Amino acid sequence: MKKNSANLLFGIILLAAPAAAADLLTLPEAVSIALAQSPEHARFEAELRALAAQKRLAYAPASPVLGLESSGPDARTYTVSQSLAFPGKARTEAQTLEFETRKLACGMDALDQETARSVKSAFYQLWLAGEKLRLDGQKRASFENILKIAERRSVKETTTEVELLILKTAMEGVENERTDDESLKEKAIARLNLLLGRPPDSPLEIQAPSAPAYPFSIDMPRLRETLKAQNPSLKAESAEILAAGSRLKSARQKSLPDFTLTGGYVTNPAFYTGKLALTIPLYYHFSEREEIKAAGELASARAARKLALERRLLTELEDKAAVLKALGLKLDRYNTKIIPLSDRAFRVAMRNYEYGKIDFSTLKASADTWFNSMTEYAGLLADYAAGRADLELIVGAPLP
Repeated sequence: MKKNSANLLFGIILLAAPAAAADLLTLPEAVSIALAQSPEHARFEAELRALAAQKRLAYAPASPVLGLESSGPDARTYTVSQSLAFPGKARTEAQTLEFETRKLACGMDALDQETARSVKSAFYQLWLAGEKLRLDGQKRASFENILKIAERRSVKETTTEVELLILKTAMEGVENERTDDESLKEKAIARLNLLLGRPPDSPLEIQAPSAPAYPFSIDMPRLRETLKAQNPSLKAESAEILAAGSRLKSARQKSLPDFTLTGGYVTNPAFYTGKLALTIPLYYHFSEREEIKAAGELASARAARKLALERRLLTELEDKAAVLKALGLKLDRYNTKIIPLSDRAFRVAMRNYEYGKIDFSTLKASADTWFNSMTEYAGLLADYAAGRADLELIVGAPLP
């Protein structure tokens, strides 16, 4: 019942907005455009293609080497040498590149989620600016109606000149609010345009977003588990840990021998020759030990960094969830109590003022309460939508 009431109230707020047209930008479209236009996303894709090429190269044998040796006027030796890595070395290198590819893909996913969160926040800020401007117009229209009533009452000497001046001053104050809200809308348009890859001053009209569901049940144990399994930054750290372990294995394999297969042809006397050479690296205890030690320390550091990141994200999750829960309760209170009561009070005050039962200050206080509650409700809706986007970014998955 509360959800239906919330949607109805959200529709009342948007009552004066124009009907959705085909050329109005929707929130899903804005997110898709921003992802397609993101230069950082394009950079990640190029790096992923580069890693794929390196992985193919890791399995490919080294390029053969052609040689020519002359030992006399008629004696020449033509050779072709092919180096072959010890079995397992190429696989280890390819595995390292595979883990780095996973890390980069998770980084791109994290970037895309951050971009989506920024677009959602900017989209709702632009909607909020439009709502404030609409409420400013509605507030001025109401004050103009009050002024007409006051002028009619002034004929009967029930309205003082001071009240009329105060009312006109209040209308000028509304114009000041409108100027501020127009500036806010310009900033919101510029921000959203930049995220969409458009010039900041490009005209932009958006379709009013649907009201976010509030308050929704926050299952913290489930959110914590989802964070640990789905957060792209944590997944990137897991891939980096695997890559660090693979680098440690590669450091240990450096002492393994390599092979070189050489075939040749000698012109004088004419014969074919070939040999298989085994190359064993000269064991130098200090350098090999320190390289293995460094690789091991880096692997341990990556594991500790992931644990620290997980703890930080869990702390942020608790904070964001608490803020979002409080916002949901506030929205519910505005929806079920504050706005209906202030609306009723304003309507009653208008009728009583027309019949001279209350003075202008009481009517103005009632009008301010009504319009302030509507403006605050719209601002809370925008904050709530941004809070949900923040929580989704931390968790790494959409909220229910």
